[in-house]
Amino acid sequence: PHPPHQYGTVSPPPPPSPDHSTRNETEVPQPKVEIELRTAPADWRFPVQNQMRHCYTRASKQREKTIHRATSLRDTPYYRSLCPLEWIQRWNKQVEEGTFPGPI
Repeated sequence: PHPPHQYGTVSPPPPPSPDHSTRNETEVPQPKVEIELRTAPADWRFPVQNQMRHCYTRASKQREKTIHRATSLRDTPYYRSLCPLEWIQRWNKQVEEGTFPGPI
């Protein structure tokens, strides 16, 4: 017995069956949604260093604004985009307990 094709070549794929289509005929194409991604602008105090300090400074300043102006922490996207959720949760817990190491 010999192979159905020459050694070192590959057979072409079979043609698609008529009852098999790649897209359902009743499926309606979904419109593309554009998402705007924004983060904090550059801060001259933190040019080329680890962003942890930048995050902490923004978080502390936002806490001051929240206390003095009765704004919500959710009003600033920079605060949320810089800091990992675990840090924010830990700092919130420290503020509640009165052990937050920064200015309030």
